[in-house]
Amino acid sequence: MNQYPYGEEETEEEDFEESLEDDDVILRRYEKLKIFRKTLSILVIALFVGVFVAPELARHLKSIFAGPVSPDYLSLVEEVPGFGRFNPGVVRYGFEYKAHLNPDLMESTFNQAAADWERALNGALKFRRAKDGEAVDLVIEIVDNLPHPGRSHLEYTGNHYRPRVELNAPNLSDPRVFHMVVAHELGHVLGIWGHSDYQGDLMYPQPERVDPSPRDVRTIRLIYGLDGQ
Repeated sequence: MNQYPYGEEETEEEDFEESLEDDDVILRRYEKLKIFRKTLSILVIALFVGVFVAPELARHLKSIFAGPVSPDYLSLVEEVPGFGRFNPGVVRYGFEYKAHLNPDLMESTFNQAAADWERALNGALKFRRAKDGEAVDLVIEIVDNLPHPGRSHLEYTGNHYRPRVELNAPNLSDPRVFHMVVAHELGHVLGIWGHSDYQGDLMYPQPERVDPSPRDVRTIRLIYGLDGQ
């Protein structure tokens, strides 16, 4: 004989069906919530791109396609008291290693970048590694504590100012970036104490090329008096 009245058995079946319906409602709500979250994420990303990324991208694209507004940027080069440029002739350089960087790679990268600037100046300057005991005109220091890949500044040696380039070894693992940073910093110490306003130039604040552009060449030649104004 059945232990439960028929009415109670029917009630349990109804409760089971209702619980299944409740689970289905919860699942539908969960799916709607996932869709809402995805839509909200897409809207947030789109808003970020529209407000921050798109204007900057448009500015760079405009700069690239519009081209430079002048054949040089001499007006943007700063006057530096005590040192403006090297005198024509030989520039003796030396390396100081305060962080690990392959010396052969450093030497070859520097030679490539220096050769580009020598050609830009039609040989008015020649870079040469200083021998032991010889006066050094330019110091290239390898460090590991800079907040950016490289920087250039002047140091007082007691009777004159001498340019010093600091290169941040952790940022120089990519050979192209390495070459770009060295070439850019050499442009500064040669006399371009400032930055170009055109993205296509090596001396732009965030350059994308590894060698001097026609505007870079024109500007450095004006600094050394090799071209007329």
